[in-house]
Amino acid sequence: MNPLEQLHDIQLPAPVSHWPPAWGWWCLLALILVSLGAIAYALWRRHQYRRPLRQTLAQLQQLDANDPTLPTQLQALIKRCALAYTPREAVAALHGEQWHQYLNTLYPTDWPALLGNPYRPPALSTHEGQRLLVAAAQALKALPKQHTGVRHAES
Repeated sequence: MNPLEQLHDIQLPAPVSHWPPAWGWWCLLALILVSLGAIAYALWRRHQYRRPLRQTLAQLQQLDANDPTLPTQLQALIKRCALAYTPREAVAALHGEQWHQYLNTLYPTDWPALLGNPYRPPALSTHEGQRLLVAAAQALKALPKQHTGVRHAES
């Protein structure tokens, strides 16, 4: 009798299952989920932080360049937005030359000529009004960049 005839067929092991994954894959999944959560939270915080700027820019778009009270309205808008990003003590009391210097730190232009005397605003042409609106928009966009460490009051 041949000894090879007594051998049985080779029994293959069961196929390896892909589920449940090894603990390393679970750790990777947890790390990815935590990272996505942190990114979503950071984006949400940025969106909330920039809300006063978005609202002010929307109000700025509604202003008329031919309005004789444009300089007064713009100063009020800029100051209101600045109060959302800077401490009240640093901005609320600014007026006159100090206010113009603060505006120059945001966007350097000839603010005294554009804004004039707050009690007697200058008569602006349409071109000057448009120039003032552009300068105000640039100054407003610089506010959150300049004061990134200060959070605004929640509204």
